[in-house]
Amino acid sequence: MLQQSIKQEIHDDIQGIWTTVLGIKETCWKCKKPTTLAAGLRFDCHVGITQADDSNGFLIFDDDTSDIIASVLNPVVRQQCGVGVIRMRYSRTADANYLANGCVHCDAIQGNFPLRELIDAAHANHGSEAKAHRAMTTLVRLRLPQWVMHELERRVGDAHG
Repeated sequence: MLQQSIKQEIHDDIQGIWTTVLGIKETCWKCKKPTTLAAGLRFDCHVGITQADDSNGFLIFDDDTSDIIASVLNPVVRQQCGVGVIRMRYSRTADANYLANGCVHCDAIQGNFPLRELIDAAHANHGSEAKAHRAMTTLVRLRLPQWVMHELERRVGDAHG
């Protein structure tokens, strides 16, 4: 039985967990042109990190997820989806540097606080998180390796624990 469990874990690690990077459309505050922001990760199955906070398999773009999202949104995907560069940016509102979305046209910071407000509004307008997630744009689907999932579990656990 243990041997089967180990084989399954190795198989899962090679295969990874199907994940979707979701985006949300917004008008840039600076140039007033449409841009798409990376909004978060949605997992096809409920994993420990999403079960604990009843997030319907969704983790928002924040300090826990931004570097992972930035690493999988390569320039080709970003160009195809109208997503600006995700990089370290200074926010006057937060008075801090953090990984943030940028406008695809003018590269102005699209901060995490307004992003969270957009996602909250999508939830309110669609009546549920699941419907709001379906209304968001799929930027890319991929399999995240188990080690990435373990790292996310550690980060989210540290933030909530």
